[in-house]
Amino acid sequence: MKRFMLSAAVAALAFPAVAYAGAQEGAVTAQPETQIEADTAASAALYLEADQISAKDLLGEEIAGEKGDQIAHIDDLVINADGKADTVVFQSGGAFGLGGKKGALDYSKVSVAVDEAADPRTSVSMTKDAIKSVAEFKTDEMNDYRLASELIGASAKLSASDDEATITDLILAQDGTVEHVIVQNGLIGSIGGEKVAIAYSDIAIEQGDGGGVVIDMTPEMLEAAPRFEYSKTPQYEPVTPNSPSQP
Repeated sequence: MKRFMLSAAVAALAFPAVAYAGAQEGAVTAQPETQIEADTAASAALYLEADQISAKDLLGEEIAGEKGDQIAHIDDLVINADGKADTVVFQSGGAFGLGGKKGALDYSKVSVAVDEAADPRTSVSMTKDAIKSVAEFKTDEMNDYRLASELIGASAKLSASDDEATITDLILAQDGTVEHVIVQNGLIGSIGGEKVAIAYSDIAIEQGDGGGVVIDMTPEMLEAAPRFEYSKTPQYEPVTPNSPSQP
């Protein structure tokens, strides 16, 4: 799977050699340094690809049953220590996302696809009665940032610095692996600043009183991380759903 879609500026970046008349043979005209820097910065951008899923968009998504009817919705994702969503927490019953019962399924049992508009579509080979019979899921007040909803929106401290940044999204591969953690440097929460992509291995969780999310990067390293853009163009082709195992 191709992980990065670099800007076309990489291919366009060239250093023309131009000999000018009457001058020393072999002389070339140099691109202005500021232009080179701008082109290099543009080439570092990453984009949401057709086979990647925004966890922020996945939360709250309706789950279709084997008959095509809506039988539940995704309440949360549990991220394991290896940086992979291994559990889908769903809520069935209730109305307008309120009430009902929480249960959990292995991520592999949920079919996840992305449509032409980059919107996720999820389904399971279960009926409404069957999903209601799944054992209740209890968080036990986890508060350890294993839930996607705890990570998204969390303020993270940068190591060896008083600076902070906000985690705004997790970008998942089809199998649930967190391919990018989207971080934004903003003055107020996630308002303002530029979104950049870092690896899940770059974040750590501090336990105990005063614990929280730490980004193991200096401010300079975070500033140099590739910019992340959600594509707004209809470049997506429907992605074939993963083949879930039978529950």
